[in-house]
Amino acid sequence: MSKTSVSLEPVKEESVPKKITLKNLKDLIFLGRIDRTVECNGYNFLMKSMTAEDQRNMVAKILKEPEDLRILNAKIISVAFSVEKVNGALLEDLYEEEDMEASMDKFDKKIFVIKQLQLSLVNKLYKNYEEIFEESNSGVDIEEIKK
Repeated sequence: MSKTSVSLEPVKEESVPKKITLKNLKDLIFLGRIDRTVECNGYNFLMKSMTAEDQRNMVAKILKEPEDLRILNAKIISVAFSVEKVNGALLEDLYEEEDMEASMDKFDKKIFVIKQLQLSLVNKLYKNYEEIFEESNSGVDIEEIKK
């Protein structure tokens, strides 16, 4: 019986950069980001996963809704925060109410536009929002982040 000798060298761990560079920061910001185009009758809706700030803003908008409308409007607000573009145009640019425009931020305009859509389309977009949310959460492996 022959013996085989195996020499193991210690694995060198890559050190975490002490200083985050612009490239590191951009990689970190887009870690787990998902973009998806949802097609519906010739219209292409570009949807994205949300950043932590988007999520915070979305929850703040939902909580500002009257209590009796919060649940009903949560779906609309979620879709508005996820949809970036429709056929290449920014969603907020589709808002056309000039008399109220000065008092509305980008998200209020997006919410207004989504509220004008048919419920069946909002439901389809919301289903995709949920899928993007789940995929985004499962796509970031905590062990990979620690490296």
